[in-house]
Amino acid sequence: MKISVKSEYGLKAMLELALVHGKGTSNIYEIAKKQNIPKRYLEHLLLALKNAGLVDSFRGKDGGYRLAKEPGKMRVGDIVRAIEGGIDILPKNRKGAGGGVVFGVWVSVQNAIEKVLDSMTLEDLVAEKQKGEKNLIYII
Repeated sequence: MKISVKSEYGLKAMLELALVHGKGTSNIYEIAKKQNIPKRYLEHLLLALKNAGLVDSFRGKDGGYRLAKEPGKMRVGDIVRAIEGGIDILPKNRKGAGGGVVFGVWVSVQNAIEKVLDSMTLEDLVAEKQKGEKNLIYII
């Protein structure tokens, strides 16, 4: 199982918006440059994040993007779900499969992943960034 580039770039974009939260908007060029994300790719991610109600966009001279909520109220899990369409480790055709011990293992893994992602907020990521980008370590 791998974390997709979409999730990586989406979290970087949201982190960039969180870093400037309360100071106006950020345009797509600034976000792309600061986080080293291809602009065309970023456009698609920001649209998905906007459709999920996580970012607001504004047109005009001072237009751009900003977080739709406070960074402390935005869970990493919600961002990943908005970008990926869910946090599923099981193939779609295995959902609802008739249980069993092995299936139970994968359900436990799924639950653990969701618990970790939902325990972190953008505010947590900003705090880590300001400490010097040390690795985030969470104990469940």
